[in-house]
Amino acid sequence: MMRLAHKLFFIEGTLGYKLMRGFAKSAQRRRLRYKVFQALEHVAKRALFDCRECDDCALFEMYYLCPESRCPKGQRIGPCGGSRINGNCEVFDDRPCIWELVYWRAKSRKELDNLQYVINPRNWKLYETSSWVNYFLKQDHSGNHVGVPKEIPNENP
Repeated sequence: MMRLAHKLFFIEGTLGYKLMRGFAKSAQRRRLRYKVFQALEHVAKRALFDCRECDDCALFEMYYLCPESRCPKGQRIGPCGGSRINGNCEVFDDRPCIWELVYWRAKSRKELDNLQYVINPRNWKLYETSSWVNYFLKQDHSGNHVGVPKEIPNENP
């Protein structure tokens, strides 16, 4: 369901994206509209993803697993390196590492190549704002995509 919603509204160039971008611009100028939009977003994302309102949302890149609520370290740039040999979290050893879950979701969808990206660290200036407005106005991390290089240049000849 979320993948369909993403394709309809969050892919640049689609009619849904254009409508949402226009609404986001309008909401940014009208405080009441913004607050209603933000409240609807919060209720939906809290119910579906246990959202913690980081307001620089990385749900899509994390295969709809919230790094703020699922990882004690809030790791959105990759695994912390402390996961256990069985793939569980080093802090909560009874839970799988969120990146273990991201990997398996990507693999089951035959999308492992999609994991070749870096999610910028959370922008704390966006705290207590609408992540949807931030996304559509390119104020969040998605407005500054960082790719992973195919090769690391050898600086020593």
